[in-house]
Amino acid sequence: MDKQQYAATREVQQSVARTVAGKVTAQFGATSRDERDKLEYAFSAYGFLIERNEHLSLVEFAERISRNFDVTVPRNARSRARFASLRDPQGCRESGD
Repeated sequence: MDKQQYAATREVQQSVARTVAGKVTAQFGATSRDERDKLEYAFSAYGFLIERNEHLSLVEFAERISRNFDVTVPRNARSRARFASLRDPQGCRESGD
């Protein structure tokens, strides 16, 4: 598998969705407990932006956050940066918030 195929596969696998019952679910590959905690916070804080029965890539979710919130506010900017970093096939490796 080449780098481009790996990146495409990774983006498909890393996603967030909202069930018909309203529960937010996500699939992602976190490399540390800290990273996982940050992603889970973003899902709980911004999950309401996802419609019921909707499925988004993490990049699409990041874009939705930036369209609805002022990303110059540190709390919002960190969440958007976390998801946007997933465009990189190496995954999100951002440290320190």
